[in-house]
Amino acid sequence: MTHVVHTWRIVQPPIWALIVAAAASALSSCAVGPLPQAPSVETQGLAPSFRASMDIGPTTPPEQWWRRFNDPVLLSLIDQGLKANSDVAVATLRLRQARANLVASQGAFWPSLGASVGRSRSEGSHGLPATNLTQTSITAAYELDLFGGTRRAVTAARADRDSVAETRRSTAISVSAEIALNYVQARAATRRLELATNSLAAQADTLQLVRWRAMAGLASDVEVEQAAQLYAQTQSTLPDLRQLIDGAFNRLSTLTDATPGRIAEQLTGAADVPVAPMPEVSIPVDALRQRPDVRVAERTVVAELARVGVREAALLPALTLGGSYSGAGVNWAAATAAPTLQLTGLLAASLFRGGQDWAALESQKAAAAAAAATYRGVVHAAMEDLENALLTVRASREKAVALADADQAAQRALELARLRYQSGLIDFQSLLDTERTALTSAQSLIQSQADRATAAIRLYKALGAGGLDPTGPRVSERSDR
Repeated sequence: MTHVVHTWRIVQPPIWALIVAAAASALSSCAVGPLPQAPSVETQGLAPSFRASMDIGPTTPPEQWWRRFNDPVLLSLIDQGLKANSDVAVATLRLRQARANLVASQGAFWPSLGASVGRSRSEGSHGLPATNLTQTSITAAYELDLFGGTRRAVTAARADRDSVAETRRSTAISVSAEIALNYVQARAATRRLELATNSLAAQADTLQLVRWRAMAGLASDVEVEQAAQLYAQTQSTLPDLRQLIDGAFNRLSTLTDATPGRIAEQLTGAADVPVAPMPEVSIPVDALRQRPDVRVAERTVVAELARVGVREAALLPALTLGGSYSGAGVNWAAATAAPTLQLTGLLAASLFRGGQDWAALESQKAAAAAAAATYRGVVHAAMEDLENALLTVRASREKAVALADADQAAQRALELARLRYQSGLIDFQSLLDTERTALTSAQSLIQSQADRATAAIRLYKALGAGGLDPTGPRVSERSDR
């Protein structure tokens, strides 16, 4: 490192200081390195529209999409989770840290100031009296951003902050979607348990009826065993359904930082599976832009490009201007009576460091290229995710409509089969087959409703809808110069 230092002991700044300041001001408008510009999804070679979006509306989904389910319990759980979830809390603290890092990087735009006051005493010798000396000093130093290294560092810090903010939003989206998915599972399992319990009661009546008919010689022992087998088979499904409910309760308690008992209280009582509103999306470019993973990858590209400029600026000379305002005397009045103004200029450049700086620059260029490649991969993966989510929504909707018709037909068939069996027009095996079909159809309908709600939730998540606005303690930020 070569240093060129000039020091003048003067009272007023000379003309050289004005010339250096003017030159530095002109140079500071320059910035080395590539322009840290965000990439766009339009340049990634995507199709102009979704293949599965022919019947999807033109508007974008609301941020708080869970309100569209019109379910106050679901709304309460998600609000509770966004406030109390530990992952969201950690992401919020990391955002606070990133904001502080940005403010720290912006501090390089300001000069550094220092002040000192000292007093010393020298004992006299050979009969000389002791002397006291008071010293005062105010110092200042400012490194000119000649080649934009500081500005690029601030740009990188700002991009890092935005990336952390999007990561926090992604965490909130995942938490809200996970709460909704487990809530739907809990409601669907509860409805299926209620349906199985009601069917079990009806099958118990059928079993009792067959036993009476067998005692009267109107039914065989085989029919009694068949009725008992159907009753036991239905009863065997209850533990699995209860386990599904308990598992969903436990997961909801973790997501909302509540006890399973409290979750059970909130979900007490029978309730239908929440109706799934149809998500609405626009063209892929608009849909992809709002995904947090795409935004994180985008801001990462900006940060890495900016750091290339930081590395290039480090290879060039650095100019630091400094000065001091000091005085000394036997007391405070004497020390401040005739102060001395001292101006310094330091020009420093790295001449040889074994290629370390150039290697660091090449490493950073590779990191920027890798970030750009990662961005492209993230965009295409997001496109795949959205396409699959749209296909799932369409398939679940069509399936739910078909199963609703099938369930109505199965329930009518069961009513007719019971009447015909009581009239002796069909055998008991036909009645049992009809009961099995009706129960299976009803269970499938409930599951299809849950699948449709799940598909809608996953599509909202794939769209990047939901999340949180930046919150928490803020610190002031300066814009780039």
